[in-house]
Formats: sequence, structure tokens, C-alpha cells
Amino acid sequence: MIAAGILYGLPFWQGSLIAATLLMGPVFCGWICPFGILQDLMIRLSNRLHIKRKVLPEKVHRALKPLRYLLFGISILLAVDFIFTLFSFDPRSGFEMFLAGNTVTAIGWGIIAGFLLLGLFYERPFCNTLCIEGAKYGLLSIAKPFAVVRNSESCISCGLCDRACPMHLTVSTADQVRSPQCISCMNCVAACPKDDALSFRIAPYPKRQIQLIATAAILFIVFFVKFGGLNQTADLSSITIDDLSIDTETLSNGGDATGVANGTYIGTGTGFRGTMSVDVTVEDEVITAIQITDMSDDARWLNRAYNTVASSIISEQTANVDTVSGATYSSMGIKEAVSDALVSAGSTVAEVIENDVDTSKRQHSRKSRDHAF
Repeated sequence: MIAAGILYGLPFWQGSLIAATLLMGPVFCGWICPFGILQDLMIRLSNRLHIKRKVLPEKVHRALKPLRYLLFGISILLAVDFIFTLFSFDPRSGFEMFLAGNTVTAIGWGIIAGFLLLGLFYERPFCNTLCIEGAKYGLLSIAKPFAVVRNSESCISCGLCDRACPMHLTVSTADQVRSPQCISCMNCVAACPKDDALSFRIAPYPKRQIQLIATAAILFIVFFVKFGGLNQTADLSSITIDDLSIDTETLSNGGDATGVANGTYIGTGTGFRGTMSVDVTVEDEVITAIQITDMSDDARWLNRAYNTVASSIISEQTANVDTVSGATYSSMGIKEAVSDALVSAGSTVAEVIENDVDTSKRQHSRKSRDHAF
């Protein structure tokens, strides 16, 4: 679990994961996800404690099943602070951040504990209803060439495969299992008493699913073009004065770099997920370049904040600039870090800026300013 939490952010790991998902389905969900594994362990604990496992009524399950896809759609269409705050309480994300060495708030741990408690009675309650990561991988794998295939001639209709499925899919009557809910865990195949009744292999697409595959493909093309893929990479390239059109009058009036000797100075601030560090370059008492060197914020929101806020700071020669709507936490972290660098370098003008956005809304509490993640 710890290895998965650390490796998940690495580019080669993400590329391999997407390739495996395209071929075989959401293998991350079924085999790697730390929070998924933790929920599976709760079922084992439930069995040890002889707690009777419960199954949601079919009507309730059908009503809850679309939730994670609805949340996924909201997450990519609405980039506002409220949505960011709402998703910050995602227990899967919180647990993975904990494994990566970050701090989780009491509220975050309470939500994690709540789902684990539910996991004693229901299999994978979070995965089944609210996990947007599972929704992404499920939709991405809709056209996978490999699938669980049922041999109707060998099947004895015992129902063991249905009872073994943690996502409550009906395997015993399906020719192929191609639901985006399937997490490729192979529990159904392992539970089948007939060796040749269920198998995981390359299978032709059912005609009725071709339209669904085409729709999912179009949605993901739009998603990748507009938002840069399943897990964006933060663009931390330096933003310099040469990249911008600066009013010479602004420079002559002096700014936050007044009194600062030529050089590059390090500053730290608090973003959404913890400490971020920036390098601020000063030449002739002018801020000429800003570069984020370390951070833990989500790339999607950081990218929105970084270019706009850093460019504004250089253009206006002050860290006291407007934040970016929908990326307030990251914006404030950048402003705080730049002001910290300038004040520490001896500026006679710069004011100390503190990220005063309500910290209770953050999933992960601020760590010591001396330790960047």
C-alpha cells in the first residue's frame, strides 16, 4: 500500500497504469489502490469477527451506482473553490496522501474511519458509490479487449460469482463482463467451481455495446484535450520578466523587491496540500523570475494558479495580487511564498502575506514551513 501511494504520482507509473487499464480494465482499483485494499481487509476482519455481511437492495444499489460518474463529471466541468473543497474530503485521496507522508486532518480521518466501518458490513462501499478515480478508470476501460467471459454451457448457475463480486455485478447471467463498475479483481473467476465456466481473455465486443464505447471514447477525447489526461503533470517552468510585457513606469516606481540585493531567494508558503517552495530572482531591485521548486498541490489547480499569479506578481512587482478563482488555495500559497522570499531577503517594502484561507477546509493540514513535501 505504501509503495502504491508513493509511485502513483510518477509519470512512468501513470503511463503503465493507463496502458493496463486500456487493455484489461481498472486494474488499479482491483489490485493496487491502497484504500481499496484497506476496504478488502475490512471484509476479512468482518469474517473473522463473524459479522453478517449485508447487501443493499437492488433498487438502492441502482440509485447509488451513477453517483461516482456524476461526481466525476462535476469534477471536470466545474472548477470552483466549492467543488475543490468538497472533493478534498475524498477518503481514497486522503489515505494515499497519508501513505505519501502528509498529514490528514481529524475530519479526514473521520471520513476514512466512517467508510471503513461501513466496510465491515458492505463490500467496498466507497468504490461502489463515490470514487471518482474508479469512475475515470471504469470509463477509460469501456473498450478493453480483455474481459471476463462466461461459458454458458459450462455454467451451473450456482451464483458464487455474483456473491464474490465486490461491485455487486451480476456475472452469472452475463456473456461478458464489460460494465465500467468492474474492477478486474478476478474474484468471480476465483470463486467459480467450474474450471472452464469463467475466463479472462480477449473477447469480441457485443453489438449493443459499440454505441456505448463510441460515446465513452468521444467523452475521453474531450477530457484529454481539455484537461490534459487522467493525471496532469504540473508545469513548474520558470516565469520570467522577458516573457511578459511590463510597463516601465511600474518598474521605475519601485516594488516589493526594493532593498533586495541581486540574487535568487527561496520562499515557502502553504498551498492546498501542504508546503510549496519558490525561487524568486531579483535584479536591480526588480523581480525578474519566479519558479516553483517543490509542491504537493494537484496539478490541475496549481497550473491554473501558477502562470496567472506569478505573471501578475512580476508585472505589478508586488506579491499582493489577485488570486485565481477556483484555485484560491494554490494562489495564496504562491503569494505567501514569494512574499516570504522577499521579506527574508531584506525588502523594505514587501509585506508578509499569510495564507489565511480557512484551514479547516483543507484535507491536509499545514506542515512546518521548514519541511517541504
